Amino acid sequence: YARKSISNETDISRTRILQLMIDKLNYRMKCQEVYVSPYCMASDAILDRDSPPFQNILSSLKGCYGDITCLISRLHYLKQPARLVIIDYAGLSTSPEDINNFLIAYPRICEIVIDHGGSMEILSRYQLLENNEVEKFHCRNASVQRSK
Repeated sequence: YARKSISNETDISRTRILQLMIDKLNYRMKCQEVYVSPYCMASDAILDRDSPPFQNILSSLKGCYGDITCLISRLHYLKQPARLVIIDYAGLSTSPEDINNFLIAYPRICEIVIDHGGSMEILSRYQLLENNEVEKFHCRNASVQRSK
């Protein structure tokens, strides 16, 4: 899963950046399916994102399986355990409470893998819900400036 913060860049630039994130999740992290939220803040509630859908951006992304509503639908019908892979803690959310609610709502998520660039971190469902490691997601108050 990848998300892009709301900013004043062009749709072409946003699409290019999202495509780089998708490619990283596909090739480096070996993700089978990648979902994106093209316009949302890290503090936005996970389950309320991508409404209305941004089809103009989603349709131009290669290797994208849809937005957060598609991911939620997939998780709802999934029969086997799932591993959610994100880029950085804020790639999912900066609200530990929101992540708790998300994990409780979708019990098939067994792990969250965080790509920190040079390293990966795997947090189990137990670590997040029982050992309070979900607090790691309360990590920043402002967007990180990435290369343009």
